[in-house]
Amino acid sequence: MNVRFLKTRILLAFTLLIMVGFLAVLVWFNEKTYKLRLILASAEGIDNGTMLMIKGVEIGSVENVSIDKNLNVEAIVSVRRDMEIPESSVFYIDYTGITGTKLITVEPGLAGANLKHGATVRAVDRTAFAKREAEALLKKLLPVSSVK
Repeated sequence: MNVRFLKTRILLAFTLLIMVGFLAVLVWFNEKTYKLRLILASAEGIDNGTMLMIKGVEIGSVENVSIDKNLNVEAIVSVRRDMEIPESSVFYIDYTGITGTKLITVEPGLAGANLKHGATVRAVDRTAFAKREAEALLKKLLPVSSVK
C-alpha cells in the first residue's frame, strides 16, 4: 500500500473524528433542558406533556412514563436548564383547577447542592388523599339503595 495514501486516510479519519466531537459538544451546550427521573406511586393521570411547576410557573414537563425493572413507575422529566432545583426540594403530584388535571409541583428546598442531570427523586402523591376523601363523601351523600 502506498505510504502517501495511508497518511491521507489517517488524516481524513482524524479530521472526521474532530468534526464529530465538535458537533457533539455543540449539541450538548445548546441543550436547553436537563432530565430528572421521578419515582411515582402511580402513573394515573400523568402523561407525556404533564406540567412540572414551581410556584405556579411551568419549568418543564414529563417526557416519558414507564415501569422500570423493579416495577416502579418512573417519569422522565425535562427541566429548563436555567432552573436550579435544590436536592432538598419535594416533588408532589397535585390537581390543578376544578378539572382535576394532574401536574407535578416542586416545593423548593433550602439552598444547597442542586439536582443534576439524571438525578432520581421520589414524588409524593397528594391526590391519593383527596381521592379517598371524595369517595368517602360520595358514599355518605349517595347511599346505595337496593333495586326492587
